[in-house]
Amino acid sequence: MYKITTLTLICSLLLFSCKEKKKEAKDALTKQELHKELYGSYIGSFSDYEYKGDIFTTMSLSINSITEDGVNGYAIVNGNRRVLSGTIDDKDSSKIVLDLKEPGDKKSDGVFHIVIKGDSLLGTWKPLLSESKLKTKDLALAKKSFKYDPSLMLSEDGMYIDYTQSKDTSMKYDDNDSSYVEKVFREASSAVTHLNASTTVLQESELKNLKKLDLEIIKNTVYARHGYAFKTKGARQFFDFQEWYMPIYDDVENQLSKTEQTNIETLNRFAKYAQDNYDSFGR
Repeated sequence: MYKITTLTLICSLLLFSCKEKKKEAKDALTKQELHKELYGSYIGSFSDYEYKGDIFTTMSLSINSITEDGVNGYAIVNGNRRVLSGTIDDKDSSKIVLDLKEPGDKKSDGVFHIVIKGDSLLGTWKPLLSESKLKTKDLALAKKSFKYDPSLMLSEDGMYIDYTQSKDTSMKYDDNDSSYVEKVFREASSAVTHLNASTTVLQESELKNLKKLDLEIIKNTVYARHGYAFKTKGARQFFDFQEWYMPIYDDVENQLSKTEQTNIETLNRFAKYAQDNYDSFGR
């Protein structure tokens, strides 16, 4: 009799546990999603507070879900993808306020305080650690939908100078024999604005006289078209000011076309032996 009672109790507990788990799963599935019109990617400037957007990095912030439990999404800044979670305040009909935190397992993590009005997202980012040396940032983003376009090119009006790499060179004054030291930087040619490695298989005759920076930029433009978020400032600096650039992915290798894969292999091969053109430029 005792064994039967114990067995009955165990079965009852297991049945109750299963029912509770099913109820929890059902509740999770039926949680009402809020403000679905806010879902999507927001792209724009991420800049030091004191510069007010004059010097910036292009960042993306994506909102994936909003329920009564909170907001979930992710941000990509400087090629680093960080998960976001936080709260929403929609009491004011004229705006929606979000407070979103990064995980906190890195010293560089912080919290976003965001105000959304229409398709515009304005706010600040502050480091989570009070003793952090990182500065407060401003962000000004707009909602955009990403669509891969292989025809996108760098603007022909730009000067494509690599300010992240320099070397000192000895220069002579025009009126005497004395000399001075001046910093010179890598400069790309106009080839970066008209050679498209996404649409056409590039010929060796088109590449053999190009400088190393030309080859790097032509290759990186392929990745930029796919929405790749560059991790190095040296690569980002040429795309942050392009209106079409949307850094929303941290890996796009599987998205490359056969033409792009072929061209990237060729560009890498030529870049191994290419030289660079250095010159002096004002900042």
